[in-house]
Amino acid sequence: MAAQQPCCDEKKKAELKEMYKGQNMMPAPVQVFSGSSKKHSVEQERSINEYYVNLVLSGCGGSVELERLLDKDQKVLVTGVAGVGKSTLMQYIAHNWGCDKLWTEKFDYVYKVSFKTYLLDGCTSQITTAVNNLRQPEARLKAFIAYYLWLAALRQGNVKKEVRDYMEDIVLGDRTLLLVDGYDEVRHYEGNAEFSALSAVLMSQPYFILTTRPNTMRESIRNRFDAAVDNEGLDGKGIEKFITLHGEGGTGIKQFLNDNPDVKKVCSVPVNAAMVCLLHKELSCKGHVTVVDLYTNMLTILARRFYTKANNSEETPGKTEDDLYLISCGTFCNHSEMKVLRALALGILERDEGLIFEAGTPGQRTPHTIHGAIGFTGMKLSPSAVYGVGILKMETLGEDHQYSFIQLSFQEYLAAYELKERALCALRANKKVTEESERLARMRGERKYAMVLQFLAGLVDAEVRGAVHEK
Repeated sequence: MAAQQPCCDEKKKAELKEMYKGQNMMPAPVQVFSGSSKKHSVEQERSINEYYVNLVLSGCGGSVELERLLDKDQKVLVTGVAGVGKSTLMQYIAHNWGCDKLWTEKFDYVYKVSFKTYLLDGCTSQITTAVNNLRQPEARLKAFIAYYLWLAALRQGNVKKEVRDYMEDIVLGDRTLLLVDGYDEVRHYEGNAEFSALSAVLMSQPYFILTTRPNTMRESIRNRFDAAVDNEGLDGKGIEKFITLHGEGGTGIKQFLNDNPDVKKVCSVPVNAAMVCLLHKELSCKGHVTVVDLYTNMLTILARRFYTKANNSEETPGKTEDDLYLISCGTFCNHSEMKVLRALALGILERDEGLIFEAGTPGQRTPHTIHGAIGFTGMKLSPSAVYGVGILKMETLGEDHQYSFIQLSFQEYLAAYELKERALCALRANKKVTEESERLARMRGERKYAMVLQFLAGLVDAEVRGAVHEK
């Protein structure tokens, strides 16, 4: 039975609410320039309440309204594919609690954290120090929450105290809700003793909502939740509202989606819907459009931005006509920086890692760090050149350089492209064909590769159609 919670400290509660009120902006789901200096509307930061479109939450008994999610259940698992809005959901809950619009009577404290923070050396160091000093089981969880809150304040430019001070202010109990995002980011730690200890303390708390991608949690852990809810993303009305908000009123987009049902199907994921808002005019003249076409064109736009920025920089040499040709024919993925990112995308996916480390010895040939991927591909590039493409985002502050892909779906697309190229190289050289076949066979049995294999099928189909057209 959980310990009774101490009386609410109104000052601590007010500080927490003020922080969540300040987290009222959502970054653009797709950040690229659309040819002119003016950004497309889908790229602008928006208020969380303006950006948030009701997602379909479905459980065993049908759809679930967010406000009633914790009416009967106390420990809720929310699953959903990459980009569907799990992190947005967590931010929306925290922000609206901070604004006294959600569960104010039910909870005195709400703490939103991300498991990705656990991957940072600073976080694990704080947890170790707290456990050694306090020797209390809850010290692990408090240190984890405190480090996340301190990091959030640092990113807002509003740090007023140290991590240990945040830790002293944290109150756990039966009037506290924990919002824990991204279990899939740390699932490779399941056998780690320290992580297992942190998870045990978390699971002992009375109320929490935890998010993860589908089939990334062991059944023994999943069974400890009171309820499992699937975040299905946007329904038909949600897609219509999204494109009205982000797509110039939706003009032309509805017809484009009706003409391309494969693309419409994936628009339940807001990131995909955002790309459609940005690209529908360019794609409409190309006839039947697939999901692979959508991502290929998105990367082509990223390439244009990259080369425009490079050609205008005194530090970066101008790009050649061959480079520009690669953009125009949509094969930017074969450029040197992209070859490194392709290898990196597949390498960290195979290792179940969420963050990419620049560190490693130059010349290394293991594609799960930036240096390692550069060595693996044999490209003569610096890590800054790879980062400069704009497909990676920095996850940490200070001198530690740690990155992740701006969207997991971009990583999955690039991993599929890498698989396609490796298979083609093996076929052309008549070498390692069995090895690549066995790799694909293994992937078919693992849920994390489901979208990668869908992309791969589309890329191979496009390759075949292109070869037939050339003949």
